[in-house]
Amino acid sequence: MRKIVLLFIFFLLLFPLKVFSYDDVVFIHDDSSLLKEDTFIYLEETSYFLKDNLDLEYYLFTVSNLNGISIEKYALQLFDEFNISNRSIIILYAKSEREIHVHVGSELSSVISNDTIQKHIDNFFIPFLKYGEYDQGLKNGYNSFYKLICNSYHLDIDNIVVYNSLDFKYKYKAIILLFIYWICTLFAYVFCSFFKNKFSTKKNNLTMSLIFLVSLFVNIYLFILVYSIEKKCLYVLLFLELLSILSALYIPVSNLKNNKKKKK
Repeated sequence: MRKIVLLFIFFLLLFPLKVFSYDDVVFIHDDSSLLKEDTFIYLEETSYFLKDNLDLEYYLFTVSNLNGISIEKYALQLFDEFNISNRSIIILYAKSEREIHVHVGSELSSVISNDTIQKHIDNFFIPFLKYGEYDQGLKNGYNSFYKLICNSYHLDIDNIVVYNSLDFKYKYKAIILLFIYWICTLFAYVFCSFFKNKFSTKKNNLTMSLIFLVSLFVNIYLFILVYSIEKKCLYVLLFLELLSILSALYIPVSNLKNNKKKKK
């Protein structure tokens, strides 16, 4: 009997059995390479979290093209190919066709309706995807459903930031950014001009110093606001302010002397 047991152990060591585990499941399939590495890891870990706590499967697929079939049919093929359960949600994005589809299993239809799906696509995915911001758009849309699911099942999660296109600063993003550009460049030009000429009295100098400090804090706040709305626009703002500062500082010396003579 002892020899049989040892022989059995020997065969197990030589031919280890493949035991299925959740670690074998890959929830994020980024075939189009649209996601950053840290985003991919975050989404995969989040899907495992839902699987462990709610026994729910949350998939994200990105494909280069749909091979001539509808995105709805493609999603159903993925549903069958990966043997996905009815307690699941699938996000599919086709890069070439620029189409996105969300398929929800029958057991989650009471939590996520068709109207809710369309609302999330319009408000959380499209505002980023239409500008080619794939990583941010897919992560933002993924988080919107993740937050909805956790709230529906009263599952405690960390504070998840989801950008909604209906928020005032996103709905009127272009107007707000243009206004900030104008304010910041105007401040930069005016105050650089004033401090170059300098006021003669201490009172004026003190007043201008206080105004400068206030405007500096406002400027910093506007920089932060621009960064939260659109990171790339921060570089545009910095460039415009630099141009304003240079234009304010580059005042011909002859003009300054003429101004002094007129004052005398």
